[in-house]
Amino acid sequence: MPGNRRMLLGMKRTLFALSLLAACTKAAPVDAPAAPVEPTTVVAPTAAPQVAPVPAPFKLTDEMLAKYAVYSREMLPATTKAMGVATDVMAKAGTDKDKLEAAAKKDERVQEIGKLSEAALAKSGLTMADIPQLTTLTSEYYGRAMVAADAREALAKEEKLATKKKGKKAKAAPSVMQQVYGKQLDEFEAFKKEYATKHGEETVTILSKHEPEFLAINREMLQAVFKKSGKSK
Repeated sequence: MPGNRRMLLGMKRTLFALSLLAACTKAAPVDAPAAPVEPTTVVAPTAAPQVAPVPAPFKLTDEMLAKYAVYSREMLPATTKAMGVATDVMAKAGTDKDKLEAAAKKDERVQEIGKLSEAALAKSGLTMADIPQLTTLTSEYYGRAMVAADAREALAKEEKLATKKKGKKAKAAPSVMQQVYGKQLDEFEAFKKEYATKHGEETVTILSKHEPEFLAINREMLQAVFKKSGKSK
């Protein structure tokens, strides 16, 4: 999956940015005492971080999420490759960022994933710049939504079973499992409210609309991972 490549590239960019910031930080104390004009020079670099919030006003649209669904489905074949790359690279390089990236570059599967990503982007109409924000915005929501969907299905089965055992007229207290599943559904509703506060009601409405499609994609992804894990045992 392209997420692993973005993670490694993100590490490199973060280190590069930190090194630049460190250089600026070290230079500032030397020049500041020498001339009172330097504080004005120091203000210039601080203006750059203020440009960073430009991506912040990211607004999700129905059309954009539909395109991301196309991209996500096209990237399904890369699931097992990505899992293999992540496992192998970590085994070879440990947690050293430079070694991780170097090891990933040598892995032919990374190039294959890159080609899949390019094709998926072309078919979806998105750009790579769109993917990180869409991934961040959807991963947590649909992860919680999948748990809630499973809980909803399990609760329905529990209630059906309880009805058969107790009879339609008998109303017994909810079983332990019914309470567990009910709590998970309540937690999801609370999560949706928090998400709406953070990202806006319209965003949650759009995410909810496309929930069935993304849950299906996520289930296929998990099946591929579990199938691969089963074979490797």
